[in-house]
Amino acid sequence: MPEKIISIPAASRTFHALQDLGYDINSAVADIIDNSISRGKAKNIYVYFTKNKENRFTVKICDDGMGMSTDTLQEAMRLGSSNTDYEKGDLSKYGMGLKTASLSQANKLTVLSKKSGLPIAGYSWDMQHVRESDKWELFKHSSAEIDSLKKEFLNEFNNLGITTAEKLINNESWTIVLWSDLKAFQGNYDSYTSSVTAENYFHKTSGKLKLYLRLVFHRFIDGENMTSKTKIYFNDNKLTALDPFCRSEEHTFEMELNEKNGKFIIKESLPPIVIKRYILPTNPGKPGNFRFSSFPAWEEAKGVLSWNQAQGYYVYRNNRLVEFGGWYSTKATDEHDKLARASIDLTDAHDELFTLDVKKTRVQFPEDLKNHLQDNINKGFIAAAKKRYAVSEKKDNPVQNTVRGKSKKVSHLSAALVSADNISVTMQGDKNMMLIKNKYGSKITDDMTYKMLEAGQKIISDSFGNEHLFWKMIPNPDNEFQVLVNTDHPFYDIVYGNAEKDKKITAIMDAFLFTMSFIELKCITDNNEFLFDQMKEVASNVLKKFVEEKIL
Repeated sequence: MPEKIISIPAASRTFHALQDLGYDINSAVADIIDNSISRGKAKNIYVYFTKNKENRFTVKICDDGMGMSTDTLQEAMRLGSSNTDYEKGDLSKYGMGLKTASLSQANKLTVLSKKSGLPIAGYSWDMQHVRESDKWELFKHSSAEIDSLKKEFLNEFNNLGITTAEKLINNESWTIVLWSDLKAFQGNYDSYTSSVTAENYFHKTSGKLKLYLRLVFHRFIDGENMTSKTKIYFNDNKLTALDPFCRSEEHTFEMELNEKNGKFIIKESLPPIVIKRYILPTNPGKPGNFRFSSFPAWEEAKGVLSWNQAQGYYVYRNNRLVEFGGWYSTKATDEHDKLARASIDLTDAHDELFTLDVKKTRVQFPEDLKNHLQDNINKGFIAAAKKRYAVSEKKDNPVQNTVRGKSKKVSHLSAALVSADNISVTMQGDKNMMLIKNKYGSKITDDMTYKMLEAGQKIISDSFGNEHLFWKMIPNPDNEFQVLVNTDHPFYDIVYGNAEKDKKITAIMDAFLFTMSFIELKCITDNNEFLFDQMKEVASNVLKKFVEEKIL
C-alpha cells in the first residue's frame, strides 16, 4: 500500500487562481444575491456601490434573511464549504460563490451576520495578508471589532443620506457582505486624469450593474412562478424587473409550441425542460404595424447587450437567468433574426446533464437538447421573426453623393491623415483583436465589425445592432478606418431617407462623421475611451430628441 501524504495547496497561488475565474462585477454581485435569496431566504436585498470622500469605493450586499451563527459563517467563509445541503430550487451550487465572486473584485472580504437570538458573527479574508503570509488564515472579529465595523458602516451611510442601513441592523436577523479595496475597478477609476471621465466610468459601470440585476433576477422581482416577490434595491432605489421578452408590449407575440416540443423530456427521471418562444416588436422609428410603444422601451429591451447580440435563447435555472443571447451553435446570429428570443427553463435536477460554470453565467447543453432546438424550436420561429423584421426594413435606397462617389479620394485623404499623425492600426496575432496606437497612447479593441463592411468604401450605411448610436468608427488593419452610419437610428431617415434628392446634405453629413471618426482614431486610448462613448451617446440621443419632438 503506497504511503498517503496530505498535500495542502499553497494559499497565495490558490487564491490568485480563484480570483481569475472570469467574473466581472455584474456576475460577482449576482452570485452574492443568489445566497441572499436561496440560503438566506431574504425578502429585501440592498446593493450599495458607493465611495467615500477620498474616492475609495466599496460594494455592500445586505439582506434581511435568516442570518448565520458564528460556526455557520466560519464554514461559509471556507473555500469549498461543506454547507452543501442544498434544498430543491436552491440557486447555490458549488459552495464557492461567496469567496470566489467577492475576491475576484476585492482584495478584502468581510461578512457580518446576525441570526435571531444570537450575537453578531464577523469574519474577513484579506488577500494582502494571504499573499504575504502564504497561509490559509481567516480573520475572526471580536465583539469590539464588530461594534467598530457596525459604527463605521452606519456613519458612512448616514453621510450619504441612506437610512435603510440602520433599519436593517435593528432587525432580528441580517447579513452584510462588504467588499473593500476594489482592485480592478479602483485601478481603472484612478487611471483617469480627468475627474469627469472618472465619474463617467463609475456611472456607466454602476448603471450596467443595475441593468444586469434587473434582468437576471426579473422573475424574483416580479414574483413570477413564485409565492412572493423579492425586493432588490440599488443605492436605495428599488429595482423594477427587466423582462427580456417584453411581454407587457402590445405587439410582442408568443409563438406557442405543442406539448411535446414545449415541454421537452430529455430523460424520463427528470422534469421536462420548458421552452417558450417570443417575437418582439420592431423599432418604433421603422415602418409597419408591430412597433414598440416608445423609443425608451425599445432601448431598454436590448438589456446589457446590443440588439443583435440579445437574440436567441435565455436560459434559466430555478428561475434565475444564467445565460442569455446567442443560439448555442444551432444557428448563426443574423441581423434579420434579432426579434426572436426564447426562454429555456431548467431546474437543479437537470444539473447532472448540464455543465454550469462556477460564475453561473455559462451553461453547456447536451447534444439531445441542441438537436431538439435546431429541429423543432428554430423551425418556423426564425422565419416568423425574419418576416416581421422584413416589414420594418427600409427599401433599398443606396446613398449617392460626392463623398461616397469619390471613395478613392476619401481613401487617400484617410491614409494621409493617418500617416501624418503617426497612427497605426494593426492586428494582434491570432487573438482576433486590433491595436490602435496614436501619440496619446494605445487602445486594444476586439470589434471585428470591419469584416462585415464593404472593402474600399470608407463610409457605409448599415445596421450594427446598437440602435442608440448614430455612427461608429471602425478601425481596420493596415492603418485604416471606416465610418458606419446606423440605419436603425431614427435620425438616419431625416438625413439619408431621401438620398437621391438631398445629395449635398448627405455629403456634408458624411464629411462631418468622417471627421469625428478620425478625431476618435487620433485621440482614443484605453484611458479615455469612455469619453468618446459618452460623446457619441449624448450626440445620438440629442439627434433622436430632434426626431421625437418633431423639431425636424
